Order: sequence, then C-alpha cells, then structure tokens
Amino acid sequence: MSNRASLPNDHTRWKMLSQPMSKTNPKPAGKERVPRVPADIREVLAAAPVAKAQWMDLTPIGRRDFISWIDSAKQPETRKRRVESLPSRLAAGKRRPCCFSVVPFDLHKALASTPKAKAQWSDLDSMTRRDFIGWINSAKEPETRKRRIKETCTALAAGKHRVFFQTKSMRATTARPVRALAIPTK
Repeated sequence: MSNRASLPNDHTRWKMLSQPMSKTNPKPAGKERVPRVPADIREVLAAAPVAKAQWMDLTPIGRRDFISWIDSAKQPETRKRRVESLPSRLAAGKRRPCCFSVVPFDLHKALASTPKAKAQWSDLDSMTRRDFIGWINSAKEPETRKRRIKETCTALAAGKHRVFFQTKSMRATTARPVRALAIPTK
C-alpha cells in the first residue's frame, strides 16, 4: 500500500483551493462586531444629532461599554437616568461611562456569600471599586487571585474601605532604606 492513499487527490485539492475565502474564514480580521443598540438609547440619540455623531465616532467596544453600563441598572429609574445622561456625557467628550467597572464573577460570588462585605461594597465609590478590581485582576496566579478576593471580603466586612495594595517588587523597594546622594565638596 502506498502513501498516496492518505494524500488528497487532485480533484479534492482543487475543491479545497477553489472554495471562496468567506467559507473558510467567515469573519475577516480587523472587523469588530457592532453591538445592538436598545430602542431607548436609539430614541435619545435620534433626538440629539450631535450626540449621535459622537456615538458613531466611538469604537464598538466603547459603545458596548455604554450599553452594558445602561443595561446593568437594576431599577428602571436608574436606567432612565443613565439613558438621559448619555447625550451630555458624549458632549463632554466621554468615551466610556465614568464609573463602569466589571466585577469579576468570583468576586461577585464571594461578596454574595459575605453580607457585611457586600453592604460595604455597595457604599464604595467607583474609584475604590476600580482599585479593588484592578488589584484582583492583576494577580498572575489563581491562588494569588483567590487570596486577594478573600482579603478584599475580609477588609470590607471589617469596615475598611481601602486595602494598601503592595506587590512583591514594592515590598522589596520599601524594605531598603533610601540613601541620600553624597556630593563630594572640594
């Protein structure tokens, strides 16, 4: 038996090469999917042509962030307020919602299991939440991430609104005393 049986014959090879590129790669590189805009946002943007032009100038990821921020509102009044504030935010040059930060699912679960920490989390301002989330997301190892989530919940349950985030490199530099430069005099 020869090795030719395992290779494609000329007819099969021709069929593979003659297929249009769209069948082999339906999603061309460089194209980002445009998010679907909810009806209430479309109405507000239609009423403000300048805001609509600025909306169209946003990247698809920026639009997605605004839509996610608006959709994340739990109360209808909050959603309405966010939708109505969209033209003024765009007019002010905002390319992302000011306080939008995605809470990782594992942190969300940990906060849900610790009522005191969850209550404190709700009282935090957006910058403090972003600090906590950034610190947790910057962990390189899964164990470090779990430890940071636990430390966050413990600190919040104890009523602390800030945890002094310190990496190993920061600890190494702060452990050494800083020496003043000695400039020789003549």
